[in-house]
Amino acid sequence: MAAAIATLRTSDSFDTLWEEIVYTEAKLLGDRSPEATKLAKSFSDILKRWAKVRDDRYGHWRIEVVADAGVDTADQNLDEATSGVDDALQHATGGTANARYKRYFKVALSLITKLGLQSQLLKLAGWAESLASEPEKEVRDAGKQLAACMKAGDEAITARTKAIGGRADHFARELTSFVDDVNALREGTFGQLIAIGQKRKKRSPSAWAARFFRKGSHTAAEPAPAPAAEPKA
Repeated sequence: MAAAIATLRTSDSFDTLWEEIVYTEAKLLGDRSPEATKLAKSFSDILKRWAKVRDDRYGHWRIEVVADAGVDTADQNLDEATSGVDDALQHATGGTANARYKRYFKVALSLITKLGLQSQLLKLAGWAESLASEPEKEVRDAGKQLAACMKAGDEAITARTKAIGGRADHFARELTSFVDDVNALREGTFGQLIAIGQKRKKRSPSAWAARFFRKGSHTAAEPAPAPAAEPKA
């Protein structure tokens, strides 16, 4: 059976990709045959591309992590603002049994604040406008704070959605293309090395050619981007 080389995957870590490229580059450079040595340049060149793809990947990942933190912060701030409305209404109306209080809190405060940010925003839709028309200043002020936190929450969700899309685009367009190109380079080089081995009358040209490629296990990288679950602090 002819020797074969491993196919790299998009799920392999950047360290694994780097090791595979560097290993073959070093093996080619260390060979006594000028024909094999000259093949190393393509691996040296693709290493430069690896660094850019890696940096871009982590750049997109960082943006997504920052966006996740923004959603968590917005969620926490919205919970506090909702509690502020609860306090203001109870103080203004005399308690939770009042009809004006129940107009907003048809369910317990805790059932609202335990919702994820997006669900909580939907639950609070229309509150800010109604609170702005309440007679007590403290209630109107609480409504203004709620409106500001709702606006910030909408912006945080939009930023997170954009960040997730950006990382997914990079995975599909840049990382996948890079891994495909590395595999094509490896396979093409393997074929060239077999031809070199045949000219040098190696007993098993394919087995000799396979020696230029690292044998080892794959190390998984971070998973492909997927829609984030709705966070709740």
